[in-house]
Amino acid sequence: QDSRLDGFKMVLGLPPDARVDLSATELVELGTRAAELTKDIRVADYTGTVPPADAPVELAPPSREKGGPLEMAPAAAAELALAKRLDLRRARSEIEDAQRRVLIAADRLRAELTLFGTASTGERRTTGNTGGSNARVAPDEAPVDGMLTLDLPLERTSERNTYRNRLIDLNRAIRSYQELEDRVKLTVREELRVLIEARESVVIQSQAVKLAEKSVHSTNMFFEAGRAQIRDLLDAEESLLSARNALDSALVSYRIGELSLQRDLGVLEVSAEGTWREYRP
Repeated sequence: QDSRLDGFKMVLGLPPDARVDLSATELVELGTRAAELTKDIRVADYTGTVPPADAPVELAPPSREKGGPLEMAPAAAAELALAKRLDLRRARSEIEDAQRRVLIAADRLRAELTLFGTASTGERRTTGNTGGSNARVAPDEAPVDGMLTLDLPLERTSERNTYRNRLIDLNRAIRSYQELEDRVKLTVREELRVLIEARESVVIQSQAVKLAEKSVHSTNMFFEAGRAQIRDLLDAEESLLSARNALDSALVSYRIGELSLQRDLGVLEVSAEGTWREYRP
């Protein structure tokens, strides 16, 4: 246990001699979560009804029925990820920027008519006539200058090449976004499958714990009646301990699956203090 704790400190970036106190409340919360996930699960009792060896075996595929709050439909999860993922927002912004650059490049292919003009009314006060009378406004004496330039689209080779490059950049941005969108959908769907499989493992290990507890109870009764040896009782208790450890491992895997799904959905918010606020549909 101490070796695993030192390894966990290294994962967190802490020195091995750092003092880290483990909270027992986390195990209590895991036990509560196990009770929530397996509240309607009953251990099958085959007492006196052992099926034949050639009896068909029906395996029910995993489903979201009686699952946790995050075991949502794949379509809903993908829609949520497309709305919340920051990298997807950035990719959409890159497409919009590429579209604007295409419009600017297309505008440069057209003819350009430019009108320049200057006009002034009144007199200008300079250092040479500071002692004169106040300046007066004289619109009829105002000088006016104007210039009109016309640039016809006769030679636009450079602008045409720039326009083609901007179109290529736009198509590249669109393909990158589509590829990222497909990867996000694939990741979310895979995370949902992993989460459902982890819950099924929790259910199986919970049943194994209940069977191990029954085995310990019956073996203890046989031992008190003199029909079992101490070794049988120790083996039963060791099996119970292994089943409980396997249940804790399955619960941890399910918990990690929940956090991983929230991370891939883009809904796991982390504060400046390093704590996270989880998403609950």
